[in-house]
Amino acid sequence: MAKRLTYYNDKYDELTYRSANGIKRFVHQKRFVDVIKNIHISKEDQVLDFGTGTGLFLVLLSEKFPDSEMIGLDPAKVMIQQAEANTKEFKNIKIVSELEDNHQKFKVITCLEVLEHFHPIEQTKMIAKLVGLLHNEGTLIISVPVEHGVVGFLKSSYRVLKGYVSIKRTKDIIKTIFGISYRPHSQVYDSSHYGYSLINFEKVIKNLKDVRITSSYSPLKIGGSLLNSQKNFIIKFI
Repeated sequence: MAKRLTYYNDKYDELTYRSANGIKRFVHQKRFVDVIKNIHISKEDQVLDFGTGTGLFLVLLSEKFPDSEMIGLDPAKVMIQQAEANTKEFKNIKIVSELEDNHQKFKVITCLEVLEHFHPIEQTKMIAKLVGLLHNEGTLIISVPVEHGVVGFLKSSYRVLKGYVSIKRTKDIIKTIFGISYRPHSQVYDSSHYGYSLINFEKVIKNLKDVRITSSYSPLKIGGSLLNSQKNFIIKFI
C-alpha cells in the first residue's frame, strides 16, 4: 500500500522545505523566496496567508517584516495545531480557522500550493473570495505547481518510487502529465495533485475582471513549465 502523501501529513515540511532530498529542498525554499520578493508592506499593513498549512511561510515572512500583522488561515484542525506550534514565538502572527471579520481588507494575500487541490469551479469561487478581501492597493499572490510535461513526469516518477502514490493510479498520472483535467465537480477536494491542470487553472485566472495579472515561474527564471516546478500569479486591481 502506498504511503499516501496528503496535505494533512504531519511531516509535510520535512518532505518539502526541509526535505533530505537536495533538489526538493531547493525547489520549495526557492518558491518561498520568490514569493517574498514580491511582497512590500509597512508596519500598518496586514497579511493573510490563505491555506497556511504549517505556518512556515508566515514565519519566514515575519523575519523580514516583524512589525506587520499576519493571519494564517486554514480549515484543517491538524494544520492549525501545527501552525500554532510553529508560530507561537511570533507575536505578530495569528492562526485561525476562519476570519472574524469577512469585511476586513488585506494589503497582501498569499495562497500558496492550495488551489490545485480543488475543481476549477471551486477555484473560481475561492479566488473571487480572496479578491474580495484584497485592499484597493493590495496584492494577491497565488502559487500552483506544474504537474504536466517533463516536470510532471519526473514528479510522478519520484512519488511512485518513494511509495507516496500507488502504481495503480497510472491512468491518473498519465492524464495529469498530459495536462488533462478530469476531476468531477462533486469532488470538492483532492489531497493529491492528480486531475489538476495548470492549463485549466490559467483559464480560471484569465477570466478575472478589473485586475492586472503578471506571472513567473519558480525556481528558475528561464524555461517556463519545461524546467520549473511552480508558477506564481501576482494579481492587483487596475
